[in-house]
Amino acid sequence: MPANTVKVDRTTLFGNPFRVQDHGHDRAIAHHRAWILGEPLGAPVPATMKKALARRRTEVLQALPTLRSKNLACWCPLPKDGEPDSCHAAILLQLANAARTNRVE
Repeated sequence: MPANTVKVDRTTLFGNPFRVQDHGHDRAIAHHRAWILGEPLGAPVPATMKKALARRRTEVLQALPTLRSKNLACWCPLPKDGEPDSCHAAILLQLANAARTNRVE
């Protein structure tokens, strides 16, 4: 990987716990955004998974500063010119960089 790059795919702590195969791409990203922001998912989650997701969310949030100002690598295709980045890595990067200023858009 290039310098200043951190892998954030499913093999890492930062991987999206909501699989595209289970939810579809857009919904998996929406679930990730809601989960990491502590918002309701809008989908039923088994009780056993709720505890694991809560623990993992805490770990991810604690580790977010390590992503600040980094390039994040995932398997999602890059957006075309003018299109928004529809990947959980874009959410992580936004949160990591916003943590410096305490703002999330």
